[in-house]
Amino acid sequence: MTRSISGGRALAVSYLSTIGGLLLGTVIGSLGLVLFEMTDECHQWAETLGLLGALPWFVMIAMLFGGLPALILGAPLYAALLSHDLADYLTSAVLGAALVGPFFLLLLGGWGGVLFGPCVACATHFIAIRLLRGWLRPPAVEPSLR
Repeated sequence: MTRSISGGRALAVSYLSTIGGLLLGTVIGSLGLVLFEMTDECHQWAETLGLLGALPWFVMIAMLFGGLPALILGAPLYAALLSHDLADYLTSAVLGAALVGPFFLLLLGGWGGVLFGPCVACATHFIAIRLLRGWLRPPAVEPSLR
């Protein structure tokens, strides 16, 4: 970002982008977890198809367990980063790993679950910078000189 934004606008952008980031990031994180598990344990096509069939369940579980920490803790902390012009992909990934990573590490018992926090945080940052640049704003209509 090139300039800092006000706290209220940063909080609104943060919550909107966190909701979108939860949707996008859990899908990306679930795909990553499935690929991680496929390379780790699967040796047959039936197991691979079974893991791909479980992808919607991975997404729902990740949103269920990661949604509240992302909205209660992640969005306000990301808004603070935005308002002080410190938000980028690296700080977002560190924030996501620090907030959600230990919980998923304890819950899933493996390192694959640590992937969800940074995926959601980077997806949140991706959406936030586009919101701030006017990605969702309709294009300006130029007046006709006729």
